[in-house]
Amino acid sequence: QTRHGSLYLHIGLISALFMAGAFAGGRFIEWRLERNAPKGMLLAALLAIHAAFLLLLAQDTVGAQAGFAFMFFAAGVTTGGYFPLAAALQRMGREAASVAAQLQAADNLGGASAAVLLPTLLAPMIGADAALILLGLIALNLPEFVGLRRLPGNTGRFPLRAAGYAMA
Repeated sequence: QTRHGSLYLHIGLISALFMAGAFAGGRFIEWRLERNAPKGMLLAALLAIHAAFLLLLAQDTVGAQAGFAFMFFAAGVTTGGYFPLAAALQRMGREAASVAAQLQAADNLGGASAAVLLPTLLAPMIGADAALILLGLIALNLPEFVGLRRLPGNTGRFPLRAAGYAMA
């Protein structure tokens, strides 16, 4: 890593390909919406493209580096396409700030859900000990997430919060 920097190069390339795809997908859907394309048809097309890429991955036909690069770009295209479409579907006379806040909250909820589900799904692959540590970290931070800190009579400092930070 120190001599060649290949790890950071590949991580940067993966991120750049995904973000370029997200830009391309978002801009294409935005362009189609400006031309009054039917929203239902755009959503169906995005879902079909997404499903096709997932089927390609499942068949393990993307073995070369160029194939993986294409799949990261394609994942960005489909992901980036959903945001302007969701904003257009939710707008319906509402302010843009309200719609943007709702989309941001949904994006954060999706990320948080993945953070909770990933250790559970990886447990068979990483072993019981590592899975228990990951799930313990989640369990220690769960009371803070669900708002137990704000219960009446609570002094404002939830005792498990420090343990959650220590585990992190």
